[in-house]
Amino acid sequence: TFNRPTMLARQLDSLLAQTVRPDVITVLDNGINPATRQTVESRYAKGARYVNTHELGVSGNGIMAKRLCGREGYVALFHDDDMVSPRYFEYVLGVIRNYPDIALVVGDAEVQPAAELKVSLSTPHGRGLILNCHDWALHMFCCKTLKYPFAFYRADLYDSIDNVAISSEFGRVGDIPLLLRAVGQCGKAALLTFPFCSYGEHLGQDSHNSDTMPSAFEMARFYAEFHKYLGDDLATIAGFLYVFKCRRVLRSAYKRRCRKDVPYAQYLSYAKSIGALPLKSCLFWWLSNHFTQRLLSNFVSFGFKLLQKDLTADR
Repeated sequence: TFNRPTMLARQLDSLLAQTVRPDVITVLDNGINPATRQTVESRYAKGARYVNTHELGVSGNGIMAKRLCGREGYVALFHDDDMVSPRYFEYVLGVIRNYPDIALVVGDAEVQPAAELKVSLSTPHGRGLILNCHDWALHMFCCKTLKYPFAFYRADLYDSIDNVAISSEFGRVGDIPLLLRAVGQCGKAALLTFPFCSYGEHLGQDSHNSDTMPSAFEMARFYAEFHKYLGDDLATIAGFLYVFKCRRVLRSAYKRRCRKDVPYAQYLSYAKSIGALPLKSCLFWWLSNHFTQRLLSNFVSFGFKLLQKDLTADR
């Protein structure tokens, strides 16, 4: 949390209202507002505890959180400007009980203005997907951008991820690389498709806003990360979709972010050098546009919907 005691209180109460409640919720205070400590201390009896970490900065707080989590069981990190519905932990534990070796479990999230955040009041369900690393990448590439603060990670895998390096390499789009690396090249992820989570959006500050969006070079590294998992084999759905989409999305990133600063040829050369732009992408230059990309993404999304099943039903 960082100097947002009102939002923190709202998120803490949503965590403390879980039908399966954690024994302890540790709040790392990266700010200096005394109201933050008061907010946590007023909930001591319910299991909240306070740690002052304002001198550590963002990266240091990430390291501290990892140290406190340990390497056993599953760990989850939440932000002060989000919320989760009351039965989220219950359903996550149901998935873990049925799939004890799963690398991570995450619920779908609705994006809302942070100041007006609310959780879904619909009756929850446990339907979702169990995805290997390649299908996990394909789902995020074509269907849904998931949020890392809502994920429950297998502790030993989360401990092996270098969060600081990811933040430095990808900036504000580091969510997806973190989620990809948490599953790795051989693990599996569980996705609950009910919107258990509400993600707070801050207008003028988030990654899609023109003044704060990631640089084109961060976006090139972002797509190179996807390429590691999707490949460029045209005989596979994942490889074909990456090759079909990558050149256009990279061009869009260039036009929106650095066309005034770097020649296009230099940007393309960089994208090729890091593996974001395979040579095969030239084959689809004239066919790949917003409409055809959306059409293919909808096709993939429909296929994933057909594969959904109840992940929490006793097996």
